[in-house]
Order: sequence, then C-alpha cells, then structure tokens
Amino acid sequence: MEPVRSPDAIHLATSPGFLRIFPDLQVLSFDGCVMRNAGALGILLAG
Repeated sequence: MEPVRSPDAIHLATSPGFLRIFPDLQVLSFDGCVMRNAGALGILLAG
C-alpha cells in the first residue's frame, strides 16, 4: 500500500463494503497510486 490523499483513502476504504453488494465493482482512475492500492485490496481494475 502507498500513501494516498484523503478523498482517495475514503473511496478505497469503503470499496470492500460495496464489493459485498456489487461483486463486479471495478475501479477506474487516472491516478496510478489509487489503481495500485485498489489492486492490492483485491478490487477489480477497469481498463
């Protein structure tokens, strides 16, 4: 995991809860740090 800005941290922190409801949830970001952290959390990456 890499340091992220507060809004990005909130999105990443709430993603696992949304994954329980929407198992096909994917993350799309132009910020490579966000994408790497999402992948480390096991979140599907769009694109």
